[in-house]
Amino acid sequence: MGKRTFSLAFIKSKKKLDSGSESLNQKKKKRQKEDLSRGAKTAVMKAIAAKDTADTLQTIAAAKAAAAQEVTDSEATASKKVANAMKAAATKAAAAKMKCAAMKAAAEDAKQAAVTAAAEANAAKVAVEAEGVYADLDTKDAAADDGSSDDKRKSKSKKLNKHRKHKKISSEKDN
Repeated sequence: MGKRTFSLAFIKSKKKLDSGSESLNQKKKKRQKEDLSRGAKTAVMKAIAAKDTADTLQTIAAAKAAAAQEVTDSEATASKKVANAMKAAATKAAAAKMKCAAMKAAAEDAKQAAVTAAAEANAAKVAVEAEGVYADLDTKDAAADDGSSDDKRKSKSKKLNKHRKHKKISSEKDN
């Protein structure tokens, strides 16, 4: 083969290479366009997934906030109920305390009245006994005017002293 055949073969092979390289360049460009569209699709899908995730997280946060608010409301209601129960108990205790104080005062008044009545009864008893002693002494004096008046006076004096002692003891008991 001569020089000429070699150069023809070279030119033919170069044309094949050139046409092949054009085709490679076109394939690369086509691939790049597809990659761009593929990347855009991926980005859109990722954005949709991120939005769904954000919506889900927002829903979860709202549910948690609602549950926390419900717990807070329940605690507030419970604390109000406890406060109301404590107020009612305090009111009942105050009323019972006042009633007890009134009953204690009434008992003290009744006790004082009983002591006063007992003192009056003792005084009346002593007065009755004294009247009996004086009446007894007067009748004895009237009957005994026969001359032994000193002995009678002594016995009368003893009776009066005895009566005075008895009266003094009973008045000390009353106090």
